[in-house]
Amino acid sequence: MIPGPENRLMDAILLYAEQEVHYRINNPVGSRNDRQASELKKQYYTDLQKHFSRKLNKPEKATRRFLKNELRKLLVQTNPNLINILLNGRISRWLRNFITGNRRTVNLHQNAIRHLQNQIGQERNLAHLTHAIKQAGFRQDISTVLKKMIAQGLNSFHIRYHDIRHPDTDYVLHFNKIQGTDSYQFERFDVAARPKSTTALHPQPVSWQSFSQAAEIQFSASEAAHLVNGRHICRNGNEWLMLDRTDTLHPIKTQTFNLENALKKLPMKEMNKTEYSNLVKTLKAGGSKEVTLNINGTEEKYRIQPAPGLQAIHVFDINNNRQVDMKKITSKQYEKVAKIVERSRDVVEMEFGKKNKMR
Repeated sequence: MIPGPENRLMDAILLYAEQEVHYRINNPVGSRNDRQASELKKQYYTDLQKHFSRKLNKPEKATRRFLKNELRKLLVQTNPNLINILLNGRISRWLRNFITGNRRTVNLHQNAIRHLQNQIGQERNLAHLTHAIKQAGFRQDISTVLKKMIAQGLNSFHIRYHDIRHPDTDYVLHFNKIQGTDSYQFERFDVAARPKSTTALHPQPVSWQSFSQAAEIQFSASEAAHLVNGRHICRNGNEWLMLDRTDTLHPIKTQTFNLENALKKLPMKEMNKTEYSNLVKTLKAGGSKEVTLNINGTEEKYRIQPAPGLQAIHVFDINNNRQVDMKKITSKQYEKVAKIVERSRDVVEMEFGKKNKMR
């Protein structure tokens, strides 16, 4: 802002500068070569020059000199013929301002406009980026560090992100400037599974996977975490998506798997409609879920997770997180039932034999 007494003319110019930056933020590509925008600005500045021509204070007179310089620039932008370029081009304007001693005034006004537009642009850009990363599933607030990174003005930057919902996963969020503007876009995020503690003695290189915001198929933060940790997600019917690290060009593969048919094979405790719907939703999103299974007549808690590649559902012990072999458990259950049936048959035969002897 220009210091000193009231400056009505500068207030009007800054008001228009605020509209300009909003237009550039909302239309970063189209605004760069918009001749109509230059025509509208020239018309507005011409009207200001006519309106503020009398009874001006000292700051307003200085701003009017700046306004004349800007009108010469706009004349070249809207009608770039040879005469206009020679009379009002950059070199001509610089020489005129140097001779008249108007250079400092022009620079002061340009800096004030630039400062306002940068401030508004950064605030709007921060709001836009914050919304974009939340839409991608990154719920934790990173606005403080994001604001500081935007203020640096670098062509690109990245922010490391840790999600408390996925402690086994690391993220890096990437941002870059939209070409020809000072605004940033959320370009992509990289995801990697953390090495298991059991591999600490024999460390392996961390494998990162990029998920572009411009890709045809987009994934949320949670979905990406499930994929890099070897899990599958389902978005459409029985079609499941998985990550194939051996194919760098087309890493996302599909696998057909009927989850509900597989669930029917488990001796699960009966659920109501809402509970079952939530179970299916969680499993299809790539997560795992704690359920109650009826094992050998006893209800026990287990954690289940779909394994479409094996056309099965993995069952884990909730106490030690070890995978449970359901075939062995159910076979033991069948053996127990068979023994009970066998003992019952023996008892019946003994009773039948006693009755025959008594006769």
